[in-house]
Amino acid sequence: MCLLWGKVIFAAFFGIVSAVTTSGHELETPTGWTPVTRRVEVNTPEGDQEVEITYYRNNVGMAFVWIPPGKYWRGSRMTPEEVEQTFGGHDYWYEREHPRHKVELTEGYWLADTPVTQAQWTAVMGNNPSFFAGKDRPVENVSWNDAVSFIQKLSKKDGVHYRLPTEAEWEHAARAGTETEFYFGEEAGLLGNYGWYSGNSLGKTHPVGLKTPNAWGLYDMHGNVWEWCSDWYGEYCSGPVLNPEGGEEGEYRVLRGGAWFAAAGNCRSARRRRVDPDHRGRGDGFRIAVTATSRSE
Repeated sequence: MCLLWGKVIFAAFFGIVSAVTTSGHELETPTGWTPVTRRVEVNTPEGDQEVEITYYRNNVGMAFVWIPPGKYWRGSRMTPEEVEQTFGGHDYWYEREHPRHKVELTEGYWLADTPVTQAQWTAVMGNNPSFFAGKDRPVENVSWNDAVSFIQKLSKKDGVHYRLPTEAEWEHAARAGTETEFYFGEEAGLLGNYGWYSGNSLGKTHPVGLKTPNAWGLYDMHGNVWEWCSDWYGEYCSGPVLNPEGGEEGEYRVLRGGAWFAAAGNCRSARRRRVDPDHRGRGDGFRIAVTATSRSE
């Protein structure tokens, strides 16, 4: 079903403190989160540059960055046939990226800077389902339902309402203000600088946070592991949408971002997969989000 108007999700926090961003907005952050400012080399429209980014660490050591509200074009500027000709694959894979349309997100949100790692998963769940063992590697071989179980336990443990990002939130964060096929531009040959994919992974996942992040300080948005989103899969609308969340029911959930075994074309910002929520794969992981409000001072 094509929804022109989505609901805005608000999370209930057990405790709230305030933080102020460099853009002059005061944010509500969960109690106990600690700001850590560091200089990071990120990708920008002017190329890779070192900038200062403030991450907020939660009570279990995960780092989050603030993703501002805004408008962006969701989907690829290229036709499915052009994507196939440029990156390979099959054009019917890419039809789900169309029609390209404008999305507006009216609320900002916090997003983890990396996918959930195996160490983080084990600390919460007491096991490790991953095929490629390594505490700093992303957890994989987890279904959508597994990810939700982790989030529920972490929320109870940390006293914060965590969740999966919506598909619209995921692409907004991945693009970081860009309209190109990748957040670093159009050239697939550069992907090895920014993500792990079939061209450089040597057939396995890698520790998170080793490649150059996007302009908002997010790592591994291209490759390493596919990332579950909260939505039921649905076809795109032809017109602009506000705060889309997908359908209220469905058969498939959504994976975004590509993985260690994926070709470059499958790691683009617009690429989307529809998958059974019980499916587990060696390239399936996730990152978590938290809703927060923002007000200008």
